[in-house]
Amino acid sequence: TESRWGIVVATLGGAIGCGEAPASEAPVANYFAASNGGRVIAASRMGSPEKLIDGSESEGSGTSFGEADRVGATVSVDVETARTVTATAFRLRAAHDDGATLFRRAISGFRLEADRDGDGSFETPVFERTIPTNYALVPGNAIGAKVTELDLTIHFSPVTARRWRFSATQGVSTSSPFDGPRIREIELYARP
Repeated sequence: TESRWGIVVATLGGAIGCGEAPASEAPVANYFAASNGGRVIAASRMGSPEKLIDGSESEGSGTSFGEADRVGATVSVDVETARTVTATAFRLRAAHDDGATLFRRAISGFRLEADRDGDGSFETPVFERTIPTNYALVPGNAIGAKVTELDLTIHFSPVTARRWRFSATQGVSTSSPFDGPRIREIELYARP
């Protein structure tokens, strides 16, 4: 009986997809990346916003600094993908100044919105998260126990759009010119 089952399995295996190429889906990619055609179309209170999508995280070359203000102030950047995409995940990399009591340049929350109908209004809230300024306490932080570093990926129900708005909320205010949020990179994962 063992040999008979082997023949049945071999026959069925050969018959599945006979003569047809296997079906495949387009790969998931970071469509905010400049290398994939992403481009910044507007920003509010965010210096050098194009650095957020250039693919480089190093200080100065791949970091955008928000203007210093009060706790709860927001900075934002609008990004357009090269074409309409269906997004399912967003990744944020951020950092704040060393020192467990400083938290300068920390964020206390962020959100993503979509302009699904292309009218210039970001009418679709994709997600919104409040987080502790001590990034070691953020559930899902890929960096782990490092207080000053955030690497967080958020998964959400599919949203289809070409224009997206990322906003971050300032977490601290120490009467310092270095209080504005430090964002290293934003990435949007989608299928074209």
